[in-house]
Amino acid sequence: NNFDKFKRILFLFLEMATRGVYQLQRIQIRYCDWGGSSQGVRDLIANDIVSYAKKVPHCEIYTEVRRNRHPFIRAEYMSGQPKTIGVKNEKPEKILKYLEEFRTRSGRKQKKIARPVFSKLPSIQGIWDPEIAYHLIDTEVE
Repeated sequence: NNFDKFKRILFLFLEMATRGVYQLQRIQIRYCDWGGSSQGVRDLIANDIVSYAKKVPHCEIYTEVRRNRHPFIRAEYMSGQPKTIGVKNEKPEKILKYLEEFRTRSGRKQKKIARPVFSKLPSIQGIWDPEIAYHLIDTEVE
């Protein structure tokens, strides 16, 4: 049925799947097992990381201890582009939010649109005016 097809397409869009393939391949969490700036990451690993890993079975999640370094998360996508974010002194809830942002990205580079696009050829249909009730105008063609 069409509604089930729509739900499946919407689910794939929200999961950032392109042509049915999830773009996020692996997440690497690096933290210090002693430093205070990694406390939120350590709490996340102790309490929430297993449930998050079950939520995203298509993604590999690695943790690595790096002593005397601030924590960060690196996500690797199918495109080969890694995305990295520092999570120094962040709470576990905020780190989970970052993980969700990584999961819902496509992995492509973001392009900045410098200015609006203008056409050299004007529209032959005219300019849209929201004040005109177009549905009331008689437009019969003879």
